[in-house]
Amino acid sequence: RVTVGPELRRALFVSRFLTQQNDAGFTQIQATLQNLRRRTLRLQVRVDWFDAKGVVQESLTSNWRNVSVTRQTEYALKVTAPNPQATDFRLYIHEAKRN
Repeated sequence: RVTVGPELRRALFVSRFLTQQNDAGFTQIQATLQNLRRRTLRLQVRVDWFDAKGVVQESLTSNWRNVSVTRQTEYALKVTAPNPQATDFRLYIHEAKRN
């Protein structure tokens, strides 16, 4: 369910990964991203949502989103499914390309 780019193997730790349904019946995920480096990590994250049959559910979170995690701190990433039918997901995290 969670794919972290190999370039982050020694730089990022994903901890306290939680899933729940909110009062409206939407699946929510929360992951704590812990920066192990002594510099700010510039990441890109994306979540693909699927229904019970494995059909992709269109969502704004299906686009890459930039996230910065300050050196040696934690960042709480929280994402809500686009509809109640989206019950499964894939979270992708990789280091943002430098310009």
